[in-house]
Amino acid sequence: MIKSSVQLKCAEERLGSVRQLISEYNEKYSGIELELYSAPLIVEERQLLAEIVEYKKLKELPFVGAINYLHYQSLLIDNIGELLSKLRIAAKLSQSEMAQKLGWEQSNLSRFESENYNSQTINKIVEYASALGIWLHIFPSLSEDLEIRAEKRHDIEIKNVRSFDTVSTSLTTSSDITTSDVPIQKYVVSSAKQHILASDIEKQDLAST
Repeated sequence: MIKSSVQLKCAEERLGSVRQLISEYNEKYSGIELELYSAPLIVEERQLLAEIVEYKKLKELPFVGAINYLHYQSLLIDNIGELLSKLRIAAKLSQSEMAQKLGWEQSNLSRFESENYNSQTINKIVEYASALGIWLHIFPSLSEDLEIRAEKRHDIEIKNVRSFDTVSTSLTTSSDITTSDVPIQKYVVSSAKQHILASDIEKQDLAST
């Protein structure tokens, strides 16, 4: 995911390069050969587009609107660092500013948000979210894939995002959690999950920026 303006610039440059390659392949190849060369690039294009659109929405929406946008998405708690990064971006804070707010070293915060770090503890997650005035809820599921849930709420999500809906969010954490400071196990958290396929509305939003 994109976590900074520097990464946004890199992603936009890569998106331009990918689209150029796709255009060149369309002129050079056809049929199965075109599909073979273009398919990986098309997947990458969609992923880059989704990440760029999401980052810009989180940066541009008012804080409440950004939290409502995240509320209608989901990810596994294994990926809690990704959610925390998005909450920070929604609050319009850099990693340096968030580290200062928490009294942490920036390097520790960067590791805490990393997709490759899975040793966050409940106490630390609560501390992070509470600093932003956010509450987090978890819920159990018999399936790892929550894409259906996200798709069912897609229309509501887009409506809320575009109207900057200010209904109170249930993306929350409890400051009175008494769980001991141990690594969390595998649950599902009401949070954010990347849309692999960007909608036409999202593409229009990107084109207008």
